[in-house]
Amino acid sequence: MTGLGSFILKPTALSKVLNYERFLVLLWHLVVTTALFGHFLSWPKLPNIFAYRILLLLFIIFFIPYARNKGFKLFEGVPQVIKYYWGGWLVWLSWSAISLLWAADKLIVMRHIYLIFSSFCLVLFTSLFLSSELRLKRLTLLVFFITLIFMAIGLWESLTGNHLWVSGVKAKVFTPTAVFHNPNDFAAFLALALPFMYGMMRSTRHTILKLAILALLLFGFHLLLRTGGRASILAVLLEMAVGVWLIAFGRWGRIVKRGVITLFLIALIANSWPGAGEYVSNIMLGQIANMTEQLNSVSLADPSVSNRLKLSLYALQVGSRYYWMGAGGGNAEYHLRQSASDTMGVSSVHNWWIELLVDYGAGIWILHVTGYVALTFMLYRVFRTSDSRILRIWAEVALLSLTGFSLAVLGPSGVIGLRYFWIIIGFALAVVTCHYTKGNTGSENL
Repeated sequence: MTGLGSFILKPTALSKVLNYERFLVLLWHLVVTTALFGHFLSWPKLPNIFAYRILLLLFIIFFIPYARNKGFKLFEGVPQVIKYYWGGWLVWLSWSAISLLWAADKLIVMRHIYLIFSSFCLVLFTSLFLSSELRLKRLTLLVFFITLIFMAIGLWESLTGNHLWVSGVKAKVFTPTAVFHNPNDFAAFLALALPFMYGMMRSTRHTILKLAILALLLFGFHLLLRTGGRASILAVLLEMAVGVWLIAFGRWGRIVKRGVITLFLIALIANSWPGAGEYVSNIMLGQIANMTEQLNSVSLADPSVSNRLKLSLYALQVGSRYYWMGAGGGNAEYHLRQSASDTMGVSSVHNWWIELLVDYGAGIWILHVTGYVALTFMLYRVFRTSDSRILRIWAEVALLSLTGFSLAVLGPSGVIGLRYFWIIIGFALAVVTCHYTKGNTGSENL
């Protein structure tokens, strides 16, 4: 093979220009960035061809010769438990392919096979290439700044009622969606991204910067309330509860002292201007009232809630017809679309845990839940035992985000296609890998 093909397939040739691994790490950061922006980085007339898919394919092309050159050394130092997690993902992918034999809608199964494969790539390469403290910090910064961009878009939407072309909300509605199709998807993103902002606040030692990030956190929660995503609001409240529980293992005296000083400074600044204290108080009371209204609406009498329950029950009936072996990827929605007539035109289950059970069967569901619980305990162990302060913070971030994952997946209509969920899983695995390898999975100057 000659020309460009020969150049790509020979890592030694490329290494003359730049360090090959460094190139892959930088390219993977671009893949993650475009994955978070999704369809926004595409041409409106061809929305299914967007930057993430192009860059992912490009990354795989460059990764193949790198893996061939490294051989089994590529996975040296990777904890065995992480390899088991990767293996479980491959079992999921294989079972999805097998379900083509009996699935009613084979085209949608093939689409889900691609989605599972691309999700596996996000998990695998994030945990493989970003598993050092420096790379974890850079990924956290990346998520932090992208979240700020999305929040700025959400603010613009809240003020103007306008939306980006990728939004499914076409009317002049003041509910933010950012770069996502609907408010639920944006709400779930915020629920998983806010812990990264919290981690940035914890990692900095500058008080002013901490207060600035705290203000951004509060604004992010305000945007979350505006989306109306009740499952994601509950997810953040759960993250807060777990966060307080984790803080209990710190030095309470120092924490309380700093908290009192911070509140005193805020009160002092707020009362420095006439009427400022009353204004801040009204904002806080308004946010509390808004959150209370959102949570109080979660009742069986609410049409949306009762509709979700119907969808879940109908989906479980579909699962039982397939003897809990799985109807095939996306086929729960297919069967609901065919038979459910009293669900207000909605056919998506809107519950990832039930959708996973119905689409892929009890075996894959148990595998998925076991992996989720095991990863949560591994992160907690890193948080409690790591000698590195910064790694404990990243473990806390991953633990909080993974905790919110359990409830945030109850809001969106199609979790498998939302790439930020799988980037979080990859980040969590990278934290565990970094702990057990002491961050020696790559040069720290990358």
